[in-house]
Amino acid sequence: MKYGQYSSELHDGTIYTARWFAPETDPELMCRCGCRKFAIIGDMLMFLDELRDAAECPIWTTSGTRCRAHQEHLLQNNPNAVGNTPHEIQTDGLSYAIDSLVPEKFRNYSKQPEELYRDFIRKHHPTVRIGWRKYMLYRLKLLDSPTHRTFAPQPFVHIDMAYLLEGRHMNPIKAAAWRPGVEW
Repeated sequence: MKYGQYSSELHDGTIYTARWFAPETDPELMCRCGCRKFAIIGDMLMFLDELRDAAECPIWTTSGTRCRAHQEHLLQNNPNAVGNTPHEIQTDGLSYAIDSLVPEKFRNYSKQPEELYRDFIRKHHPTVRIGWRKYMLYRLKLLDSPTHRTFAPQPFVHIDMAYLLEGRHMNPIKAAAWRPGVEW
């Protein structure tokens, strides 16, 4: 990684340096346990740059790299938490997944913000896998509850490129589900 910029290997072996994302402004792409590990595949960085260009607004990530110890800690302490999306999609030491907050420009419409953001992402990058439904339903459930309303998370989506792992993952059931364009 160059000082002031995130750089990472693309799945074809070349190096990509992010234009919009840097450790100083986007520390969320590093592991949040304090180890500051950064290991996001270059294809995801390129996707984030392209998404930022198309959206013409900042793209905020809430989770990028998770070291193995941090992932295990999250799952042990709260295995059912909706915000603790398992970032098990790692191989070759690189993460193929992020969580991204829905930008403000996709809020305050008749559609739910997760749906609008999903539609926008699909238009510009149809092959990424997007998890949004269960997070939206969980957020709406909390908003409907007077006792939990203040704890409702901001709208976000989980984005991954697991289909780039074809043939490299041991579990054939998961590999079969990791197809381009899948949503859940």
